[in-house]
Amino acid sequence: MNKKLDASVYKNRASAALNRNEAHLASRYLTRAAKTDPTDQEIYFTWGRASSKQENFQQAQLKYKKAYLIDPKYELAIYNRGVVFEKLDKMEEAIKMFRQSLVTNPKHTSSHYNLGIRLTIIGQYDEALECYKKVQELEPSDYSVYNNIGYLNLLQGKYEEAMEMFQETLKRTRTYFMAHISWVVSLVCSEKEEEARLVFEDAMKNLKDWCWNCDDRIRGVCDIYNVEKARMERALLREVNKEQGEILGRNVKGLKFALELMNQEIAIKEGGRQ
Repeated sequence: MNKKLDASVYKNRASAALNRNEAHLASRYLTRAAKTDPTDQEIYFTWGRASSKQENFQQAQLKYKKAYLIDPKYELAIYNRGVVFEKLDKMEEAIKMFRQSLVTNPKHTSSHYNLGIRLTIIGQYDEALECYKKVQELEPSDYSVYNNIGYLNLLQGKYEEAMEMFQETLKRTRTYFMAHISWVVSLVCSEKEEEARLVFEDAMKNLKDWCWNCDDRIRGVCDIYNVEKARMERALLREVNKEQGEILGRNVKGLKFALELMNQEIAIKEGGRQ
């Protein structure tokens, strides 16, 4: 058996192991494959996937980098490095990778999407919006991007525009619970608490109609919004101008209101099971 064929056998076994969620076994096959043929970028790319599944993100980053060094136009290796850098809380490196991925393929929707999210977090709202608009152009059926644009508007205190986007999301799918809750937050920020309660009631009714495990879905959104609330509260402790401070204050109030409603719902469900 020649070396490339031998490496191909190990690589195929590794892919099969990954499909069975046996990442440790896949890594052993890939170690053998790389020793046999160290010039095959697919080996290192698959190894990066296996490392990610094992949550060894530092190693995953190195394997994806190796795949990229063998083939500098390997778009997915570049993109996956960005995803792994996110896991390692290396924001600047993640942004750099998503930008680089788009140089290789300007139509890579996931790179635009993830770049938009990262830019939103660091406050580069105009460029984030351009990323999301590009996603809309490339994937018109992606309803989540409307929600992201809505949240981008919410962060800037543009609550009417935000609510329009959340409602646009829900026109496309009534099952996107986060869009309901973001709408609740925007209403509270706009001093419309009674309307916010009605939207929340509708959200819960809708959730119970299609979701068999409502508690997990509610807790998932609570986790996300608790992180956001903490981030905004930290921002308020820093030196911000009056307008930014007012927007942050309203947004924290809205998040607290939504979190309180969701936590009450969880408490009611837990009480009913006792």
